[in-house]
Amino acid sequence: MESNPQGNAAELIIVCCHAIWLGGPSNGWDESEWLIEPFQKGETPIYIEHIKAGIKALSQAPAGSLLVFSGGPTKAAAGALAEGQSYLNLAQANEYFPKTTTTTIDQSAVTAENLATDSYQNVLFSLLLFRRLRGFYPTRLVIVSHEFKRARFTDLHCRAIKWPLERVEYIGINPPPEVTPPDTLVAAEAKSGFGLWKSDLYGTGKILHEKRVKRAWKAADAYGVVQYICGDLSDVQGDTHEKALEASVMHLLRWTGGSSGVEVFPERLPWEDDDAAV
Repeated sequence: MESNPQGNAAELIIVCCHAIWLGGPSNGWDESEWLIEPFQKGETPIYIEHIKAGIKALSQAPAGSLLVFSGGPTKAAAGALAEGQSYLNLAQANEYFPKTTTTTIDQSAVTAENLATDSYQNVLFSLLLFRRLRGFYPTRLVIVSHEFKRARFTDLHCRAIKWPLERVEYIGINPPPEVTPPDTLVAAEAKSGFGLWKSDLYGTGKILHEKRVKRAWKAADAYGVVQYICGDLSDVQGDTHEKALEASVMHLLRWTGGSSGVEVFPERLPWEDDDAAV
């Protein structure tokens, strides 16, 4: 399947989720309504800013674009409630923050991806969800997360899935310095974020895989991911075979980075340009 067979300039806007909003009368503005880690104390207003940034990006995007809140059910205390769904719930509770945009957004173009357990999966699984819902791949990615994670997404995750950087926009919003000092953010990312991913591009090594498991990662193989995100597209036969997930994408879901962990996936992927760098 081509990236956009109709010449559609649609964008995939991904808001990477970091916590779970349980619901409550403040519609997310009271931190007690959130399930967060101790180091996230004081940061929940930034998660709302991420949501608002995604909504604003959607309001400015071409027709056919999709806003995806991405994150799985990472907290046992929240049961089956996923980060992505909780962000979507918060957006709905706040009527999609109408003051954020000058136009009314198409609410049917907002959805949740409820499986991802890390930033690499945020990107890849949202891309597959877009393909399922739109029938083609987006032309551009707009990624919303923390500014201190920018290099992780652009230099590592986009390279790992061979997504051309000229078709990526990154919107980075950090916690204010009085909440989390910038030096603390940079040091933590160098040690536990970029520092780990640069030697394990696909997150399948011991440390990053264990992080996934701790965040309730259960879809252990490609078929589990495809079933969850894409329904039964991998099994479609006959006249609708074009709907089946491409073999190269299925292989990407199983790819571990070769013996070194940093070997870029060798097959051509459907969203690559003819001159896309590998």
